[in-house]
Amino acid sequence: MYTYSDLNKNQNELWEITHQYLMNHYEQHQTEIRVMDRANASFIGKGIVKWKISPTTPLYCYSAYDFRFMARDNKARLQLKLLSGVPSLSGCHDWELPSEYGYKQILDKFELVSSNLENALLK
Repeated sequence: MYTYSDLNKNQNELWEITHQYLMNHYEQHQTEIRVMDRANASFIGKGIVKWKISPTTPLYCYSAYDFRFMARDNKARLQLKLLSGVPSLSGCHDWELPSEYGYKQILDKFELVSSNLENALLK
């Protein structure tokens, strides 16, 4: 979970910025935004993240995750939650959850998503 505060923007401005960010970022990734609620400044969706079992394995695996975003005046929160199970496009059907090496990659990707969103919200 990532919390952003002291954003100096109202709820509607934060929703607009996040909407633009999600449309640009997730357009290039396999993501589905299921709820876009302007009145409550929230988004809910699912995404897919790519990872490798180990540094020496050429095979990429995929895991699904849920995301939730909510904003209020001057603050916002992003939650990214990894889900167990194997998406159909994954080549790693025996891996319900990522390896330790895979978790590190996923966490790094989640941190990057959060950092980029925070930068957009602060502009």
